[in-house]
Amino acid sequence: NEDQISDEFDFCPMSGEELGWLGYFIGKSTNLQHLCISSTPSSSCDAGIEDFRMGLGRNKSIRKISFCNHLDVHIFPMLDIFFKNIDNNLSELEVSYCELDVEGIRQLSLALGLCKNKPLKQISLTQNQIGDRQLVDIILSLIMHPQLEYLDFSGMNLGRNECTALSTLLRNT
Repeated sequence: NEDQISDEFDFCPMSGEELGWLGYFIGKSTNLQHLCISSTPSSSCDAGIEDFRMGLGRNKSIRKISFCNHLDVHIFPMLDIFFKNIDNNLSELEVSYCELDVEGIRQLSLALGLCKNKPLKQISLTQNQIGDRQLVDIILSLIMHPQLEYLDFSGMNLGRNECTALSTLLRNT
């Protein structure tokens, strides 16, 4: 859809077949290093979700995944095979400008847990609308990533509970 495409690198699958082919080509790619997901596939793409998951799960070149804008909580489980794959090179995860509800936070925390065998070095959670206590869950899930070198919470409200969880994280990494 021309209204949704912001530049020549954007791709917005309009059918399950297109989403499946996207997964296939991502799985075959040896050069793709950054995947940015800015929307959740529409219900018209449901038929291609499994092919997308399987294809993405085979990719070994992606180093960074970015999630931005308004995402449905179902996006994180769609990437579970990729997150579990011990052969991928994921080292950076970015979530920005998202409004994550309780279920979205739970799914993101679970996704971070699936990445525990990855050398995640950079985590950016910037400009998100996340409830005060929900951010604690994400911070605590980062304890499984002792190799973290860069952590960005720009634009996030950090209260007493978040700072306490952050101090625990920093002592354990």
